[in-house]
Amino acid sequence: MLMAGGLWITGNPASVFAAPGVPEILNHQGRLLDGSGNLLGGSSGTNYCLRFSFYEDATVGTPDTRLWPASTPATMTVAVRSGVFNVGIGNTASGGDTLTYNFQDNDEVYLNVEVANSSSGSCSGVTAFETLSPRQRIAASGFAINTSTAGGFTPAQSASGSQIPVLTSGNLVLGATNPQLNATGANTLTLQGGSGTGDLQFFSSSNRITSAGALTVAGALNSAGLTASGVIRFSGLANCDTLDTDASGNLACGTDASGSGGASAWSALTAPTGNLALSQGEFTTALTWNTADTAAAFNGLTLAITNDAATDATNQRLLVLSNGSASGGTTEALLYADNADDSAVTAALQIGNTGGGGYTTLLDTPSLDISGAGAITGATGITSSGTVTLSGLTTAGPVITTALGVLSSEANLVVSRGGTGAGTFTTNGLLYGQGTAAIAAAAAGTSGQLLVANSSGVPTFVTLGTDATLSAAGALTIAADAVTLGTDTAGNYVAAVTTSVLTGLTGGNTAAEGTSSALAFDYSQALSGATPRRTAPSPFRIAAAPCPFPATPSPVT
Repeated sequence: MLMAGGLWITGNPASVFAAPGVPEILNHQGRLLDGSGNLLGGSSGTNYCLRFSFYEDATVGTPDTRLWPASTPATMTVAVRSGVFNVGIGNTASGGDTLTYNFQDNDEVYLNVEVANSSSGSCSGVTAFETLSPRQRIAASGFAINTSTAGGFTPAQSASGSQIPVLTSGNLVLGATNPQLNATGANTLTLQGGSGTGDLQFFSSSNRITSAGALTVAGALNSAGLTASGVIRFSGLANCDTLDTDASGNLACGTDASGSGGASAWSALTAPTGNLALSQGEFTTALTWNTADTAAAFNGLTLAITNDAATDATNQRLLVLSNGSASGGTTEALLYADNADDSAVTAALQIGNTGGGGYTTLLDTPSLDISGAGAITGATGITSSGTVTLSGLTTAGPVITTALGVLSSEANLVVSRGGTGAGTFTTNGLLYGQGTAAIAAAAAGTSGQLLVANSSGVPTFVTLGTDATLSAAGALTIAADAVTLGTDTAGNYVAAVTTSVLTGLTGGNTAAEGTSSALAFDYSQALSGATPRRTAPSPFRIAAAPCPFPATPSPVT
């Protein structure tokens, strides 16, 4: 068979993706003749089986590259009258293949036509086709040539320069180095306007803006300033008690990276534009620091300020605990230190002086002050249930006050303060005063000694001489012939004479020193009664006295 014909293109030959309402069909008309040049089909018309495809060259035979369709072309039943037929390539209603070829991919495209006789007017089961040769090149009409541009601008799926962007698989691709979408002047550029409510995504669904204005960012958010009237949500920072920043400035959970709550830390609060205020209603907030057993020196929270060189006239305070005014109710403590551990805390409050400047006042209250040197003023009383240690009282002894009322101590309380001025005394020694000097103790005495004053007046124990002895019980024994009575002896010294043996003898012990004692003998009494018998020489002699006896004494027998 031979076929001659023409090809008319309805629509844009550069792309089969026509605008809505434009059929994606190529209109083809031809004549079908037999080998002798006779027109086929007769005047009443005969059905023939035709298959259409596109190839890259005009010559039928190897090598051949089919451009469309991807598989064996569909068979179309076409009526031929007096050799003439009309067919729409891509008309699926007539049994053809959907025309999906993009003519922009290749400007040399050839129409390949295969023909076969029908079986009683039907093409069902027909498989023996004849390929007509040579193939005809598909060309555009004069006006269709201009359809490759719009207003002189060339469309492109990766548009750059002044090209018109064309969708690629439903996506808009801009091929410039730094493509932009701009609204003219101060006009607003609206994306997803009208009735659209879908999200605006960039890169992936993890980065999007919803129609309600919620922004979701999977990566880091870098901004010179961020203002939000609603909630700012960070999907990677769930359940963080506090936020921290890494070395790159990225937000992250504090020390609690797992997001389960707990201890957190701030690296710094730097250069605030105003005063920092932490305000909270009736609520308990805990800042917890955890350290390992082997942790080195550690400061849980440091508040630091740097002074300028000028001396300020007003108070500059680092930390102020203020009890707000209220009607009723009390605050039990503005600062409370609690040791919840089973180990002792070295210091509940520790004040350092690493700069060396010291403190003018350590404690300044309306009623009690403690100076930097440690002096306490304003105290109305000090009460302690335990030991009170004063470092200035280093001497083990009585506590005294100076003339200025300063507490001091001395080893021994001096006499002027009612003390003895001595720390030890001689065992069994008697104490004696020394004016304002310390009380002294005499040497201890021994059994039977007498206490006398020595040449300096100091009491001293001495032992009696051989004339007399004194026992421990206080008895005085005078040695025989040890006492000489002299003119310096005062009082009477002659004992009364006992008359129980010799009656009639009278006398007394009233003689004074240097006088004679008088004895009287009454012979009438002596001679009465029994006659005395001389048994031994008598020491007594009768002294001169008025009596009837001779003047010459005679021994009494």
